Amino acid sequence: MPYISDICYSASLRRGHHNHRLALVGHSKQELAENLEAFLAGETRLGMSSGQITSPKLAFVFSGMGQQWWAMGRQLLEKEPVFRERIVQCDALLRQYAEWSLLEELMADEEQSRINDPKIVQSAIFSVQVALAALWRSWGIVPDAIVGHSVGEVAAAQVAGVLSLEDAVQVIFHRSRLQAQTAGQGKMLAVGLSVDEATTLIAEHQAQVSIGAINSHSAVTLSGDAEVLENIATSLEQKQIFCRFLRVIVPYHSPLMEPLKSELITSLQGIKPQNCTIPLFSTVTGKNVDGSDMGADYWAQNIQKTVLFSAAINGLIQADHHLFLEIGAHPVLSTYISECFANAGREGMVLPSLRRKEPESVMLLGTFGQLYTLGYAVDWHALYPNNGRFVRLPSYPWQRERYWQEFEESRQARLGEQVHPLLGNPLKLAQPVWNAEIDLQNISYLRDHRVQEAVVYPGAAYVEMALAALKETFGEGTYVVKDIAFQKMLILAEGESTTLQFILEPDDNSFRIFSRYEKEPNWV
Repeated sequence: MPYISDICYSASLRRGHHNHRLALVGHSKQELAENLEAFLAGETRLGMSSGQITSPKLAFVFSGMGQQWWAMGRQLLEKEPVFRERIVQCDALLRQYAEWSLLEELMADEEQSRINDPKIVQSAIFSVQVALAALWRSWGIVPDAIVGHSVGEVAAAQVAGVLSLEDAVQVIFHRSRLQAQTAGQGKMLAVGLSVDEATTLIAEHQAQVSIGAINSHSAVTLSGDAEVLENIATSLEQKQIFCRFLRVIVPYHSPLMEPLKSELITSLQGIKPQNCTIPLFSTVTGKNVDGSDMGADYWAQNIQKTVLFSAAINGLIQADHHLFLEIGAHPVLSTYISECFANAGREGMVLPSLRRKEPESVMLLGTFGQLYTLGYAVDWHALYPNNGRFVRLPSYPWQRERYWQEFEESRQARLGEQVHPLLGNPLKLAQPVWNAEIDLQNISYLRDHRVQEAVVYPGAAYVEMALAALKETFGEGTYVVKDIAFQKMLILAEGESTTLQFILEPDDNSFRIFSRYEKEPNWV
């Protein structure tokens, strides 16, 4: 079983004519065993996944604003050395430009957190994203293609090999520094309209409002002057058209970004973009790019132009990418990607890396399990570089023929099987007799029945034994127990086993129950 911080157990299954896989996550081997029992019982738990094996092409989606929250990445900082190492690198590089510490901001208490400060939030999102990508790579998960939404494009370019970490930090710092100057000058409004409908809606306000993002065929974001957007929202609400203001104080991708472009280009003259090492789809152009043109001019377009997210996702879908992994502290784009799949008439899956306020290691491992069960070819040598050998279970159905020879009594003793926990197992005698070992350690609920601090075997338990014996003898049905006489109470002692013997008289269906303590020879 692969150990990834916690424990992830994976097993190949065969159901019908389709290959299936099962992946479980646990903090201990005992929890793994419990999760396996839960799977067999048909239960669903966090970190448990199973699915039919395909051969998916995986795309990383680096989400933009809205994912951040005050404790994002904190558990991974404490538990995952690869994640922490990349955050520390980003912190050191940011200190060349910023008067604040990334690590201190990520570790601040909720009351002291400045994670939503426009000067800080973009760098925090970027750093968590590149650290998550590094962690996924260390676990053998490498994407076949990459896309980034708005600010997410900076981390996407770094992971795709276009920007060095040093250049990417420079881009994210100056991008956020300049955009923070527009804080409070406008708003952003998500609306349930097509791009054509949105264009018509803002036709009279093009100098104040623009389409900030096209996220799917029926979801766009407007950005710009607050008063104009509030009037538009009122009009849409009256028509019962969906609209919601985003929780941002910077009007990203609005006309207010135009004056910032010149200074951003000057600040980024030193960056040196390279060709992609992993295919990259741009949300500035909506197309696949080689990366070499993603210099200062590109990032000026990135802050002002409409985010062509749906175009980039549609390009990935057309290139047969049908498995998407959102890289960020909380999934904010999965609905839009699912809408793109539906509009294209294709089936696909969108998985999260993390989810706000959920255990981060469990979330990551659960998604790792889903990737594996969906057929993603995990690079196991990245997980186990010390010449570990990955052995697959056979994919053919098990030949369920038994060659084990033993008496039924031996089998029951070996497996600890019982017909009924109180009635026990039948004995091979001339009349129906059952024998049960009653132990408070194994049947702990009996401790609840006390008389003057002594644990007394309850009268209802005798009735339960009788009903169980009738069902074993005559089959399922409705039975009545009457004329019961309790001759003597049975006191159960901690740490001591008591034997109960149930005898059924077949002639009149009367019964007697005897008991004997572990260290006493006489039956009562």
